[in-house]
Amino acid sequence: GTKRSFEAFRKGLDCPEQDRLPTDAARPYELNLSDLSTVVGENYEKSRVGPHRFAVTLRIAMQWRTALGATMVSAIGLMFLSSLYLMALRTCARHLRKDEYEWLALVTKEMGAVVASLQTAVTLLLAWYALNRIQWFWSILMEGVTLGGRAHDVAMIAG
Repeated sequence: GTKRSFEAFRKGLDCPEQDRLPTDAARPYELNLSDLSTVVGENYEKSRVGPHRFAVTLRIAMQWRTALGATMVSAIGLMFLSSLYLMALRTCARHLRKDEYEWLALVTKEMGAVVASLQTAVTLLLAWYALNRIQWFWSILMEGVTLGGRAHDVAMIAG
């Protein structure tokens, strides 16, 4: 897309419209697939994945500023920390005395119990949220049916 210069930005609404707004798209400041595909997939020759639309969409989705990309970064970080913790547990099993390792195992079991109790609370919270969204959907649907009935009544009176 067309990029604005800093000078045109500083002029603001005083500069003419053709300098102010890019005219190559209906929504000039909304990022679309063709704009992002030029940013993401500039060097296809070096990658094994070609310029297929699915590959471009996947590359865009994996950027950190998208929801999937941010979630993947967090998930990868948590998996890395979990693997470090498991590696430390296995190393401690070899090098610590039995009573010290039993204490470490007890701490790990307690952390597992906390996670299990939090999973129950989070599951209930998500279930109530989903139920609220479903109730909201049905209320909107019923309002639409009511308005349709009223429009039908008006049409019957006028007709």
